[in-house]
Amino acid sequence: MPIAAIGVVLKVTPGDDIQIVRGEGDYELVDDRSPFSLKVSELLYEGGILIGVAGPVVDGHPRYRGLVATLMTRIDGSHWETDMHSAAGFKVGSSVARRVTEFSHFHPEGVAIDGYPVIIRYGSVDAEA
Repeated sequence: MPIAAIGVVLKVTPGDDIQIVRGEGDYELVDDRSPFSLKVSELLYEGGILIGVAGPVVDGHPRYRGLVATLMTRIDGSHWETDMHSAAGFKVGSSVARRVTEFSHFHPEGVAIDGYPVIIRYGSVDAEA
């Protein structure tokens, strides 16, 4: 199944240190590239174009448990409706991230999650075969 399929399980592997934000001005960078998995429950569109997916985290480090991951396309020309592998910016928190229209959805500030903690970074995304 492709990345943008409701019910598909995606494996996300951070490509760099993750940023864990615990509050206003309270964050740390953690050198942990261990993957986590989410089950896609929502497809995110803007202007009729797929820009991301979201769903509950179902596996990975305990820091991700009970949270929701939002993945945003990161590569021009991505076609998550058919792609099985890609790159994504991700934010993990208590809810699906909302768009911040002052920035492109590619930009780290292009989506936001209200509340804490929020785990932020980019990485590879692979759909379960």
